[in-house]
Amino acid sequence: MRQLFLGLILIIFLLSEANAAGKMYSSVLDSHCTSWNLNRILGKKSSCRSRTKRLSQAEVGCHLNKVTLNKNDSTMTDCICERAGYNLGTSTVSLEENGICPRIIKCGRNELD
Repeated sequence: MRQLFLGLILIIFLLSEANAAGKMYSSVLDSHCTSWNLNRILGKKSSCRSRTKRLSQAEVGCHLNKVTLNKNDSTMTDCICERAGYNLGTSTVSLEENGICPRIIKCGRNELD
C-alpha cells in the first residue's frame, strides 16, 4: 500500500509543471485554447484552432535606460533597456552606424545577457 502511494506521488510530480529561475518547464500540459473550430455544429469532434502563449514565453516591453558606445566597435551604439515588470533585469541592443535608440522596444522575458 505504501509503495502504491509513493508511486502515485512520483507520477504527480513528473506530470506537473516546475518553475526555476523564472522559466516555466512543462512535461505534457498545454496552454489553454482560446478559439475552437465549429465542427461540433456538424456533429464532429471539435479541435483547438489557437492556443495562448505561456507567460514565460511572451514578450515584454523594454524601456530605454542608458545609451553608451560599444566598447569593441566605436561605430556601434549600445542601447541598455530595462524590462517592464518586477525584477526582470536589463537587455542590451546594439545598433550599427551610431543609430538612435528607440525609447520602447519588445524584448523576450527570459533572455540572458
